[in-house]
Amino acid sequence: MRILAAVLIGAAGPRSSPCSSITWFPPACWGLCPGHPSVPHKSFFARNTQHDVDLARNALKKLSILHLEERPYTEISGGERQLALIARAMTQGAHTFIFDEPANGLDYGNQIRLLEELINLSREGYTFIKSTHFPDHALWVADRVIMMKHPRERGRNRPKTRY
Repeated sequence: MRILAAVLIGAAGPRSSPCSSITWFPPACWGLCPGHPSVPHKSFFARNTQHDVDLARNALKKLSILHLEERPYTEISGGERQLALIARAMTQGAHTFIFDEPANGLDYGNQIRLLEELINLSREGYTFIKSTHFPDHALWVADRVIMMKHPRERGRNRPKTRY
């Protein structure tokens, strides 16, 4: 995933770039990410405009987490944090997301909730590239699957079964 992100975004670039619509979510980023820019197109001291607030609320609403808008990030569940990070990237203008094990560490209910939101967003034109050790997740959400073993590709196809 790091190689793919480096090629698509640029090895020296930030995780989210105002010049691109690609956002990379490494596993460490599922927690708090100091250094991950919250609004890369603005200077550090710039104030949020009503347009910025509307963009953020629309992203929260699209992910069905608008009810969390006043809650501190540190006081919401892991699944809600992941959705909040996706909403933040959407607010920044990202349309392509690269995930490394996005459902890792989530309970079953939050895995399903996260994957359902990825399906909904993909129907709206967003693109998701993700690694997973759960073949069921790939069958459920993917339009295309590449199976890897060690550093080599072992198969490529469209899933025959979608839930």
